[in-house]
Amino acid sequence: GIEYYTDFYGFGYDHSTHDYLLVTMSSQVNYNPRMPPHLEFFSLRANTWKEIEGTQFTYRNIMDIQQPAAGFLFNRAIHWFAYYPDLQEYVIVAFDLMEKKLFNMHLPDDFDREPEEYGLWVFGEFLSLWAVYYGDFDLTLEVWVMKEYKVNSPWTKT
Repeated sequence: GIEYYTDFYGFGYDHSTHDYLLVTMSSQVNYNPRMPPHLEFFSLRANTWKEIEGTQFTYRNIMDIQQPAAGFLFNRAIHWFAYYPDLQEYVIVAFDLMEKKLFNMHLPDDFDREPEEYGLWVFGEFLSLWAVYYGDFDLTLEVWVMKEYKVNSPWTKT
């Protein structure tokens, strides 16, 4: 059989069905673009796994290929940092818990950091990014905020 490993996982609540979901995205150990990864979720209410068929994604875990990335829950969606080979860029990929669909959110235009130097968090009521900059004798922390939660919404540096 084909060996798979989990790249991404997350846990959240689907308000439309009053159900807790465990979401996983898995790809092959030896990556083959003709055999796409699995996107599936476990429904606590139904006590079963369900694969989401026909979802095209080629996201890659950018943190550690051996360690699955835990998703960040915000606004009824689970978010991960990922590399998106189709666009050849880093993105935030999100899984909408009610729609059961993936969507991309772009990082800020002039946000040029290594993956280990930034992370997601909630700043007030907003989805935000933090980034650490290491100088010769100091450390700087930047915070970027998405004031309106939409796919192509701009980020504001605060």
